[in-house]
Amino acid sequence: MIQSSDLTESLKDPNWKPSFEWEQALADDSGDGLTIYHNCDFNIKELEISYLKRPNHIATPSMLTNGAPYIKDGKTISQDISLEIDSTFFWRKAVEVAILNTQLSLGDFQDYQLKLHPSYSI
Repeated sequence: MIQSSDLTESLKDPNWKPSFEWEQALADDSGDGLTIYHNCDFNIKELEISYLKRPNHIATPSMLTNGAPYIKDGKTISQDISLEIDSTFFWRKAVEVAILNTQLSLGDFQDYQLKLHPSYSI
């Protein structure tokens, strides 16, 4: 699985591009289903998905202080649903985005724009 924004570079990169020898193809979960990319280097006749799970939507009703119900998609949520990420790398990225959004809310536009630049990495 690959993010749509990384697809073009990954298809060109010799370490990530689809390979018959390594039995590897790139896939993207699009709105129409699963799209598989193989660079026309081989044909895919059959696909078997052994495990695919979408992460839960995050919900934090415990953070409400005004007593109002926490409603998501028309349903009242009473328990917190935490972020499902099993990688330290993705946790760091999620925290970095949260910090950037907080900085933007506080009016720190310069730092926000700097850290959103593609050449910046944590």
